[in-house]
Amino acid sequence: MLRSAALRTAFVLVTVFLATAAFAQPRTVAVTDPLRGAPQLQQWSAPSVWYNAAPRAEASGTLSPEATLIAAPTLPYTFTPIAPCRKYDSRATGAGGPLLQGVNRAVPLVGPGPGTLPDCGIPANAVAASVNITVFNIAGATGNATFKVDTVLPPLVSWINYPPTETQRANAGTVALNLSGQIIVQVAQGAGQVDFIVDTNGYYTATQLAAWINAGDGSIVRSLHAISSSHFPGNGSYTVEFDRDVTPCFAVGSVGLPGTSGGSAPGFLTTVGEHTHPEGLFIQTFDKTGAVSDLSFAVTVTCPP
Repeated sequence: MLRSAALRTAFVLVTVFLATAAFAQPRTVAVTDPLRGAPQLQQWSAPSVWYNAAPRAEASGTLSPEATLIAAPTLPYTFTPIAPCRKYDSRATGAGGPLLQGVNRAVPLVGPGPGTLPDCGIPANAVAASVNITVFNIAGATGNATFKVDTVLPPLVSWINYPPTETQRANAGTVALNLSGQIIVQVAQGAGQVDFIVDTNGYYTATQLAAWINAGDGSIVRSLHAISSSHFPGNGSYTVEFDRDVTPCFAVGSVGLPGTSGGSAPGFLTTVGEHTHPEGLFIQTFDKTGAVSDLSFAVTVTCPP
């Protein structure tokens, strides 16, 4: 059982595990415990950009809409720092209590809660977060243990490894979020249970969005964070919805075929934000004479971090 003096503040040099859902650099991290009157959270470093090595997924394991449309999602996501914040503590009211051996738990990093836990300011369009996760009050372990973190059930990525004699260990890095703004955790230590906390000091969002739209039915042919589209046949009008607010962004586009063969009819397009949907763009396509015409097109959106 962990003594209170050891729980208040501990500095550990963490070893990082590289996997599809997590990336980190070795660093020394201050682990604090406000529920026991410990000092303020300490800052730790985070990469300025993050590259997603796998499509985002739902907690159930279903790929996100853009994942079915992108062969290799490797664009960088930009880091936005926030004040270090204790987003989750298994001992807090409504947080679920100790994590039992082999049991999956969804930990929300977006929004308030559960229970009395705070909203740390991570927005719904965040695709990843910089976190420091600490396991402690380790009880009943029968062998070498792994604390796993992932975006799917069951989690597969080793975040912390420790021997059965360990009392507390932490690891900081970047973890992907599922479309519900959660991470999924599980402890594998043979038996028993652990308490754990999740601190965060920032998040990652996409700054490059794009969609290639087919003229025939207005469908999305290829996409970076475009989640839906619609077409009004006969007047060259389309709408494209993205997974984030695009009102602070700017968009450019051009007409052209989405495939690899054929000839594209010359023309141009105009684009403007949808006044009733901050996540959407209204696009209208024209032929070379300036007459409205249903044409395939590509649009790219660049947003501030």
